[in-house]
Amino acid sequence: MDLGVLPWWTLEELKITFWRPFASLTHYLEHRLWPNWPGMMHAQNLLWYAGLVAVVAALYRRLLQPAWVAGLAALLYAVDDAHGLPVGWLANRNALIAAVFGLLTLLVHDRWRREGWWPGAWLGPVILALGLLSAEATLAVGAYLLAYAIFLDRGTWKARLARLVPYGTVVGIWRLWYQHLGYGAWGSGFYVDPVREPGLFAAAALDRAPVLLLGQLGLPPSDLWMQVPVGARPVLWFGFVACLTLMGGVVVPLLRREALARFWALGLLLTILPICATFPSDRLLFFSGLGAMGLVAQFLGTLADRPLWLPTARAWRIPAFVLGMAWIGIHGILAPLLLPPRSLTMALVGRIVERMSESAPIAPDVVHQSLIIVNTPDQFFTELLPTLRAFRGDPVPNHTWCLTASPSPVEVTRLDAHTLVVRPEGGYMAGPMDSLFRGRSHPMAVGRPVPLSRMTIQVTAVTQDGRPAEATFRFAVPLEDPSLRWVVWQNGGFVPFNPPRVGQKVVVSGAELGPLF
Repeated sequence: MDLGVLPWWTLEELKITFWRPFASLTHYLEHRLWPNWPGMMHAQNLLWYAGLVAVVAALYRRLLQPAWVAGLAALLYAVDDAHGLPVGWLANRNALIAAVFGLLTLLVHDRWRREGWWPGAWLGPVILALGLLSAEATLAVGAYLLAYAIFLDRGTWKARLARLVPYGTVVGIWRLWYQHLGYGAWGSGFYVDPVREPGLFAAAALDRAPVLLLGQLGLPPSDLWMQVPVGARPVLWFGFVACLTLMGGVVVPLLRREALARFWALGLLLTILPICATFPSDRLLFFSGLGAMGLVAQFLGTLADRPLWLPTARAWRIPAFVLGMAWIGIHGILAPLLLPPRSLTMALVGRIVERMSESAPIAPDVVHQSLIIVNTPDQFFTELLPTLRAFRGDPVPNHTWCLTASPSPVEVTRLDAHTLVVRPEGGYMAGPMDSLFRGRSHPMAVGRPVPLSRMTIQVTAVTQDGRPAEATFRFAVPLEDPSLRWVVWQNGGFVPFNPPRVGQKVVVSGAELGPLF
């Protein structure tokens, strides 16, 4: 917070730390072998995705009949645009690796149970352990293992559940060690620990599950949820639930008839639950995509074959035809068109950060100054400036402090030689990423100081929903001191800012990114 890598409103007890040694090892090795060849790093991501598609295709081939339905399911999974971001984002490779190992666990388990391949009894838990050492997302495969035991496995219920014990043992050991090492998340509005914060997780799951399910089965992408104003979310949430209910009603005849369809559906629903521990994003849908595309392909295959058990009433046939055409259009036509641009999402993020870095002061004497950013388009991206500048060898300020990040006008009032009062229209923490650093369940108390090395902040007013509405910034030196470099975002870049005179108030225009290219 003192350097400016985190915003001043960050919860001091915030913890977001993950244990992913296997995924980290892949990054370490490539930085040792080809540190200046990012193309090779992206190639590794593509290889992991190719491996994932191969595992998924093998699963569909084993479970789905006829062969063209299995092929359709594999194709829909391969071109799902939800996979674009993690494939194109090097730092999200952990999700790819977790999906490969997780679904390979299911593949090995199926071979053990249906073919009597006994190495699968111990190889499955070993592969599961590798997945857990890659990312927490591997836990989602437990949904399919449970659904398999319920709908596809043979034997008594006691025997079916007993076969899951080795997997549960691996998860239990991993969780105990994970917690012993101090990993986990607490205090963030984005990440919720289901074990330590069960109440918050239940509320998050209720809010996020319909968004993720509709993002997987249809439109819109779940990533857009964070851009929706808080006040508009309840109406959209009920709309999403209504859409999912209609889809479920159309698929009910297939679910009643086919155990495999019930396997896909239960796996899909249960895999959504663990990813509700973080903010909705399509990049989390690798595991749910297996059940979704399996169910979609089986439904389309059923419509094509027209078995005698299908309902003949128009009240079902017309909605079924509409849903089938919608799924073909969304997953078969639109998704492959969106997959390439969505894989370039991080290039867009990089352009935003570069734009900010290029317009920030780069004079050599900035290394002796604190850079004070009165208003910026996005707090999260602005915090990357010191790291990016250090990486490129540019001069880095002693501190990079953002007073606010608001697309709306901001009132800036000077109380005395050292003090500013800043009041953004709509309050602080209104951006989609702002609650990453402090969850709404940890509001800031009015009057409690936030002491930094050369500045102290106090919240002097809060909004009705508990966010800071106004903050007072008191600097250790007068605001005109040469150790302070003032800038504000205007017309697509940072420009110099002159603090108002004592007793004067100025209104700073809202910060907008503007065109990026």
